[in-house]
Amino acid sequence: MSPLDTSARTDFQADQPRSPKPHSSALPRYLALAYSVLIIYASLHPFSGWRDPGLPLLVFLDSGWPRYWTGFDLAVNIIVYVPLGFLLALSLRRLPWRWLQLLSCPTSVKPMAEVPSPASLPTDPHVLRYLEHVRVEKRLAARTLTLYTLDLEKLAQFAAGVNLPLLQLTSAHIRRFVAQMHSGGRSGRGIALILSGWRGFYTWAGRQGLVAHNPVQDVRAPKAPKPLPKALGVDDAVRLADYENTGADPWLEARDAAMVELLYGCGLRVGELVGLDAVASPHAEREGRGWVDLQAGEAHVFGKGSKRRSVPVGRAAVQALQAWLALRAQPFGGAAARLEGALFVGQRGKRLTAQSVWLRLRQRSQLAGLTTPVHPHMLRHSFASHVLQSSSDLRAVQELLGHANITTTQVYTRLDFQHLAKVYDAAHPRARKKP
Repeated sequence: MSPLDTSARTDFQADQPRSPKPHSSALPRYLALAYSVLIIYASLHPFSGWRDPGLPLLVFLDSGWPRYWTGFDLAVNIIVYVPLGFLLALSLRRLPWRWLQLLSCPTSVKPMAEVPSPASLPTDPHVLRYLEHVRVEKRLAARTLTLYTLDLEKLAQFAAGVNLPLLQLTSAHIRRFVAQMHSGGRSGRGIALILSGWRGFYTWAGRQGLVAHNPVQDVRAPKAPKPLPKALGVDDAVRLADYENTGADPWLEARDAAMVELLYGCGLRVGELVGLDAVASPHAEREGRGWVDLQAGEAHVFGKGSKRRSVPVGRAAVQALQAWLALRAQPFGGAAARLEGALFVGQRGKRLTAQSVWLRLRQRSQLAGLTTPVHPHMLRHSFASHVLQSSSDLRAVQELLGHANITTTQVYTRLDFQHLAKVYDAAHPRARKKP
């Protein structure tokens, strides 16, 4: 099934006539109501032979299991309530609200308004056979059938432009059609959906012996350009790192400041950050957790694939960590033994989660006056971009980030080029000259 490409199919939907809703019978509703009344009556007036156990009416709510049921009770309830459920499903199916229709019977037939009208159907007999095939044999929904029809209509228009029937089109024609759609502004995703519909038609035609090969098989839609990683400017990153919330809890302020310094100063992933321990230990290394060596000015982290790497910790980060470690055990009576071994803990002494770091960083960036909410990976991108701008050493940035392949690191060269382009536009006399 091809998802809806709204840019091309809105007009088609608007032209479709609305069919009157079929008359629905109210009999299932009345039967369900009568059956419910019967069940209520039987519940209030049970069959003969039943005895009052002498227990309060609602005692079963707080009693232990089993709650006074037997195998006979279970069987009777199943037998009694199955017809009621069947009647309720029929009743809900007849209601006019669409969400109740979907709830009661998701596989029901869609309204006739979604089915293509005869005037909009393609005239090619092979296309009509294919649409009948997917409707009857594949039992596709009416909405999916409409989308397939639109895709094949577009293909028929392209084929008419080159004066060829559909079954004589080649891969070169399909590529030409793709180029025309792309130059017309259609997105790569939209083109991929259309190609999927065409590919299904020619696959069926090949099975029928109508074509020797599928002309759409090796044709791919244009790839959408990969978005550049979001990184802060140098001024914004420094502003966030230097920010100090004097009105906040000193314990929380010291912790959050240390987290920002490690994320931006070392380029850590958020998982690597929360996986750090306060001190090194054989147990931590076996569990795949890292630690910070303040004396050596290094952070030993375990990244993706349990690969260990060491990154330098700058002077500002060391100072922030020292301030945090001095207050870390304070809310717990100064007893570090009551804490987990984690470097960053919450107010209950447990290791901080990645989600908590996300929330705290978002709040801190807003308090610092940044226009864009900051997340941990944005600081990692900022670290890589700023180091690359200053050093131009791609291999060093690769080692600091822990990338297994340098092609992953090369994306930051695009950010560096953008920075150089902005510097050129701002500084070069010929760039500043107005036409």
